[in-house]
Amino acid sequence: MTDAPHSDPDAWLVRRVQDELPYAGEAFARLVRSHERRVYQSCRRYLRDPVEAEDAAQEVFLRVFQSLAGFDARAPFGAWLYRIVHNHCLNRLERDRSWREQWREAESLDAIPEPSAPSADDTPDVVQRTLDLLPAAERELLILRFEAGLAIHEIAEVLELKLSAAKMRLYRAQDRFKELYQTINSE
Repeated sequence: MTDAPHSDPDAWLVRRVQDELPYAGEAFARLVRSHERRVYQSCRRYLRDPVEAEDAAQEVFLRVFQSLAGFDARAPFGAWLYRIVHNHCLNRLERDRSWREQWREAESLDAIPEPSAPSADDTPDVVQRTLDLLPAAERELLILRFEAGLAIHEIAEVLELKLSAAKMRLYRAQDRFKELYQTINSE
């Protein structure tokens, strides 16, 4: 039996961290450095707030460190990591939504006008604006595929979908993104 049944570039580093737990400082720091940018960007796409995304990314890596001893290094680390990102961000969004609803009820914030959506000329990040217009499920698929760089079978695993369902949903999300992107660019 080989040590690496798949071509996961993180496999040797993950095994090193697991072997050195709980004193895996340098090895874990290398693992974080290799993923921190993409984890932050994924969190930012989910949460749409750079400060929240930074906090969430740190919390994700804390969760990874706490859970790494139980990780099966024969599985792809990236899929496992982005399942944690996915679950953590969705939990944060749900917690924040609940808090906002309670706040609105208690303080009657209905009188405060909501800020208007920026026009295409107001922001250079048309891609982010387009993602923001997508339903959460479609945005999530695109984040996992293009931001996190996961393969379709890994996306299916993270979202607990059959491979065929993941392919179809990703295809539809890409189509909807293209339509919205063209609409925003033509404004």
